[in-house]
Amino acid sequence: MEPRFVLKKIVKFGRKEYYEKKPVSMKVLKMKGTQVFSVGGPLKIMSITRTEDPYFLVLSEYMNEVRIYYFSRKGVLLGAENCEKSLKLFKEVKNSTVVKYKLPKINNKKGK
Repeated sequence: MEPRFVLKKIVKFGRKEYYEKKPVSMKVLKMKGTQVFSVGGPLKIMSITRTEDPYFLVLSEYMNEVRIYYFSRKGVLLGAENCEKSLKLFKEVKNSTVVKYKLPKINNKKGK
C-alpha cells in the first residue's frame, strides 16, 4: 500500500477514535528518522536516515491520561498503551515526531 493511503487509513482511525470516545484532542504523528550516516562538513553532501517501527502514532489525550496507538509503516496496528499526562512525555513526543493531522482543528486567525 502506498504511504499516502496508509496515512489516510490511520487518519480515518484517529477520526473514528475522536468522534466515538470523545477525547480532549487527537493527533496523528509520524516518527522522525534517526541519522545513520552522513558525508560532508557543515554543509552535508549526503545524509542517510532510518525510521523503525512504530512509524505512526495516534495520540488521544483525555483529561488525566493519554492513550497512544502504535502503527507500522504499512498501517498495521501494533498495540496501544495508556500513560499518565506529563510534561516529560509531551516533550519527548514533540521532539521525536511530526504532526500530520490533529483534531479539534482550532483557527487562531482573527476574522474567521
